[in-house]
Amino acid sequence: MNRFVKHNMLLVAVFAVSGAVAVALMIFALIEYVQMASVLDTIDKLRDDIVTIGKQTPKPVDENKPRIASDIELYRKSSAELRSHFGRPMQPAVDAFIAAIRPEIPPAPPKKKEGEEGEEVKAPEVLTEATFIAKFHEGWDQIPATQYPQQNYFLDSKFRPNYPNWKKGTEAFAALAKEHTFEVINTNNVDEILLSAMGIPRHLQGRPEELQRIFNEFRQRVNEALDGKIDLTEQANRFGFPSDAAGSYAVADYPILLDHMNIIHDMLIRLKEPNDPKNPKEPLLKVIHDIRIRNGAANEGWKGSVEGSGSFSVYHYTIVATGPMEAIRDVAVKLANAYKDRRIYIVRSVFLYAEENRAASLFTLTESSESETKTPQKKDETSSAAPVRGRRRGGRAAVAPATAAEDQAKAAEEAAKKKREDAERMKEFLRRQAGLPVEKRYGYGEILIGGSRDFRAVFDIDYVVLNR
Repeated sequence: MNRFVKHNMLLVAVFAVSGAVAVALMIFALIEYVQMASVLDTIDKLRDDIVTIGKQTPKPVDENKPRIASDIELYRKSSAELRSHFGRPMQPAVDAFIAAIRPEIPPAPPKKKEGEEGEEVKAPEVLTEATFIAKFHEGWDQIPATQYPQQNYFLDSKFRPNYPNWKKGTEAFAALAKEHTFEVINTNNVDEILLSAMGIPRHLQGRPEELQRIFNEFRQRVNEALDGKIDLTEQANRFGFPSDAAGSYAVADYPILLDHMNIIHDMLIRLKEPNDPKNPKEPLLKVIHDIRIRNGAANEGWKGSVEGSGSFSVYHYTIVATGPMEAIRDVAVKLANAYKDRRIYIVRSVFLYAEENRAASLFTLTESSESETKTPQKKDETSSAAPVRGRRRGGRAAVAPATAAEDQAKAAEEAAKKKREDAERMKEFLRRQAGLPVEKRYGYGEILIGGSRDFRAVFDIDYVVLNR
């Protein structure tokens, strides 16, 4: 053994060092394993703590309660304000109505001290638009949609008496709402317009004569408002409706028809107003040729003219108009600024067409000249065909053939002579023009293509409303 060690000292040293290293590595791996196991146990414990805390509803400390309540109220108001911009132009009028009919809130009762018995008296609920509509629906939804006398009875005898200041509220509503509708608001329609502004469909008591009256008032108010600033063609005066007879529409479509009338009225009024009130001479559209409402499938009726898109309803329109480029460009700006009045328009596309193709005339000069030279000949031929005295049928001729042939030959000779004279005059004109400087020659600087400032534009416009 000793002899083996003496002769293999290097090998023994290598074995010794390897064994020591192996032991050290085993100890190091064991330490790391223990630490990793400890970390995994800690992670599992933290996960259990998170799940436990997530199931709890910890109460905020008293000093944070006012802050939380203030944040909630601020969020509620900001959310309501943002939502009201999507197709709710009468929202300020509705708010004024609610404020006018809201009963006075008595002072809050003092809080009970610790140890006092008895139930704590709750403060009365504040009337809001949401609570008002909720109470209204409790009775209104129990009545069939076509039972208009029952609806009137519910509104007049059961619901309205709960609010002594109803008349004051409707007056406040009408004062602000009149700027956002073409209808003249009066005692006969103020309740319907008010409830419609809160999302209650307006069926006009199922009376087509009432819809006919509104149709007529709509057309009259639009033309009065335009005041000749923008001309409407006969087709545009239909405003996208297939018929002027109210009896041709179903009662179920009345709310949608009224929506279309209000939207179209608002669009046209915006188009006739200048972007800059200080510049009344700002160019406007000259003529509106057509207004179209996008309709759905035949089996959908007028409901198909409103596209549902998530929480929104989208009304589609196409307007064909003529005007200068500045006015066409301003259309998108005017409709985009409607958000200030709580209306959202989106101009999805604009197609432009030249109203006058002056370039085509450059290629029709020869043809027009030829037609001019032929005109006298046709005129003479017509005159030469006039009847002359001669024999009638059965022995009398109606026209003298020899005279007609002579007239035709004479007309042809005169036309040829005129053509030669015109050619000579043109040669003389070109000779004189050649002797002038270029800038003084006839037609120098005249716009041949693109000189017209008027274009025909086709606007595709969407009107977006947030559903209630």
